[in-house]
Amino acid sequence: MPSFDWYQATLTDQQPEEVLAVLKEFFPRTDIKRGRLLYGYKEAFDLVRGDHRIVSLMWGLHSSPDPHIQFTGSDAKEGASLCRKLWPNHRVSRVDSAMDWYSTGAWDELSSLALEIAQKHNIKVQHVGDFLRGENGRTLYIGSKSSPVFVCLYEKGKQPGMELLGEPHWVRLEVRVRPKSSAKAQCATITPPEVFGCALWTKELYQRLTGSSIARHQVGTQYEPTDDDRAFAALVKQYGPLVVRLCGAMGAEAFAKKLLDGVGWDCPF
Repeated sequence: MPSFDWYQATLTDQQPEEVLAVLKEFFPRTDIKRGRLLYGYKEAFDLVRGDHRIVSLMWGLHSSPDPHIQFTGSDAKEGASLCRKLWPNHRVSRVDSAMDWYSTGAWDELSSLALEIAQKHNIKVQHVGDFLRGENGRTLYIGSKSSPVFVCLYEKGKQPGMELLGEPHWVRLEVRVRPKSSAKAQCATITPPEVFGCALWTKELYQRLTGSSIARHQVGTQYEPTDDDRAFAALVKQYGPLVVRLCGAMGAEAFAKKLLDGVGWDCPF
């Protein structure tokens, strides 16, 4: 079953210092350290336990005084529960849901399915890593990083340092969702499986992987034009007036037949 792997939200109408105090009490035996300034925030603090960062808290945007909280990795599940219990009116800016497989052949099976669905829905794919030998880890990025829904499938067991875990066939699938403004509050109650329902193609991916159906969740998904879409738009822009003129002179059916004959296509009419 999927689980949260990233949970990031704005805590509406909360005081940063009070939130930091609550976090320090909730996570005992931790230290507060200065964090990285991200997303335009002027202040940032991390709660750490040894070398492990549990949570980051940021604030100081010109546009909003509300603090911004971020949990990643194994802390995301507990972080989501904490936000929902203490600050139920928070607005989610990013939520990731992850699934893991450890069996031999998992990469081949999962990557084949992901590519099939991406092709069916005209979703762009980027290949990164050792696809020649498959020894040092491969990654598929599916979708656009600027889109509200983005998928990363990768060989986690082959990442640097992970070989010590003895899971060379470990493959992880992450669905990363960055909801648009209107959907940020709605995502404050979303479950890990429901994250897969934030796009039609990830919804289908989940159903194919698990045999279970999930509801569709609108998060402001943007349509990303394919190469064919862009080529067709360029064709219409350049030759549209000519097509209109020839259709008017010959008739649309005769023009279509002439065009298809010209490209060597067996005309069905």
